[in-house]
Amino acid sequence: MHKGMFYNTRKILKTHLKKDRVKIVLWVVSIALFVVGVSHAYPALFPNPEELIGLAEAMQNPVMVAMFGPVYDPLNYTTAQALGNQMLVFSMLFSAIMSIFVVSRLTRGDEEEGILELLHSLPIGRLSNTLATIIIIVAMNMVLALIIGLGLALVPDDSITFIGSLTFGFSIGATGILMAGVVLIIAQLFENNRTVMGMSFLVLGVMYILRGIGDLSENFLVWVMPLNWPARVEVFINNYNYLNALTILFTFGLFFIGLYLNARRDLASGLIAQRKGKTVASSLLKTPVGFVLRLLRPGIIAWLLTVFILGITYGSIFGDLDTFIEGSDIFEEMLPGGDFPLNVQFMSIIMMVVAISAGIGPIMFLNRLASEERKNHTEHIYSKSLSRTKMLSIFTIIAMVSSAVLLFFGALGMYSGIVASMEDPIRAGLIFQSGFAYLPALLFMVGLSVLMIGWFPDKTGWIWVYFGYAFFSVYMGNVIGLPELFKLLTPFGYVDQLPIEDFRWLPTAMMLGISLIMISIGFIGYRRRDLKG
Repeated sequence: MHKGMFYNTRKILKTHLKKDRVKIVLWVVSIALFVVGVSHAYPALFPNPEELIGLAEAMQNPVMVAMFGPVYDPLNYTTAQALGNQMLVFSMLFSAIMSIFVVSRLTRGDEEEGILELLHSLPIGRLSNTLATIIIIVAMNMVLALIIGLGLALVPDDSITFIGSLTFGFSIGATGILMAGVVLIIAQLFENNRTVMGMSFLVLGVMYILRGIGDLSENFLVWVMPLNWPARVEVFINNYNYLNALTILFTFGLFFIGLYLNARRDLASGLIAQRKGKTVASSLLKTPVGFVLRLLRPGIIAWLLTVFILGITYGSIFGDLDTFIEGSDIFEEMLPGGDFPLNVQFMSIIMMVVAISAGIGPIMFLNRLASEERKNHTEHIYSKSLSRTKMLSIFTIIAMVSSAVLLFFGALGMYSGIVASMEDPIRAGLIFQSGFAYLPALLFMVGLSVLMIGWFPDKTGWIWVYFGYAFFSVYMGNVIGLPELFKLLTPFGYVDQLPIEDFRWLPTAMMLGISLIMISIGFIGYRRRDLKG
């Protein structure tokens, strides 16, 4: 690889920053605000040492260790350790997800859409785009690490030290850089961006599971799995930053491999050849519905498994629930209250997380239509007898049906986890009732997505900003003292937490009515506007 391969990297870098500056800023700012905002609530969540001792005992439950990591000093458990124990691993996943989206988009995504072919018609080096992508994602993660570190240092608690805060931030940044190296290699193997993203999330999921197994058994997986290195810094205790440095050093080796593989393959191709399709399509695939289902099949299967596993994971906590929540001020703020047992009240809170997570799938399925349009793929379809209205109808119906199916799988997973962990489990009817209460809110988000596709196809990414705001305001609103108005600006703020609260027909009917109105307006816009591409 001679210098010519990186010729005009700076110009490519400027092009990407100009093209994606809004997305880059949104990724960094949204993750930083969430992590720092939640962290600032911790001193008020556990003001008494007795609560911290009880929390330390609960966090040593095998399920909690697998999810969050081990407790390093349970006898001297502080607010800072609670923050590091509960927030670090999940915050690391946020930066990893950011890297998956950004790297896959700037490499294989731009290549698939023909943007790189256009750039390579100019005097640039063969690897200039890849190097520019590496610079961008490393800078994003380092800025994210610095913002989080400085933000945590301002938390009003003596146990949250400046060095510990920076260690916390740079563990998150190191994880994002690590995942960027993994995605860069995967992007050279497969020629389809959907496959690259799917394989990247699969690798992340496998690393997370193996990390949990290593933490539970304290075997060789603790140190063999790179994802575990930033998590093992013992933040706010020993602050082993050399593990973050080791992670970044290891990742630069992955970057070199990715550059080498990129130099060996042709543009718009992958090192692993795609599997040949069937000679004759099935009867279902010849229909528009079958075609769309085949297009969405990997995402549907992946999201069904994700929501089901998420439900099982949260349901498994209920076996040690009394130790986890008894006497804690955080749950006095978050639990709805009433005459129901604590486990039923807690279930209604956790179901909120599962249900809102289920809402990600339908939005992804609908946005796939906008993505295919930007790639000029829909032109071939609409040149035939299939109308725009029918195609959008198929995607909309699939999104609406998948909303209900995903809620069912999430509730089923939670019920399975609860049955496995409790001697006297919560009745299945209460769990499914709690889950399906969120269906109108998910359909509202489907309606908003159709509206965006119909009138603002270039701005469909903003739906994720609103979705993230909705989750944050509803889930953390009571903890950090957000005014009720912030929650009422989202459809999830109108959902009754069944069975704790009484069911109200009016908010449900309003959400369904507004959803239908937005869908109708979206259809009008999609039928009238020009196709993008």
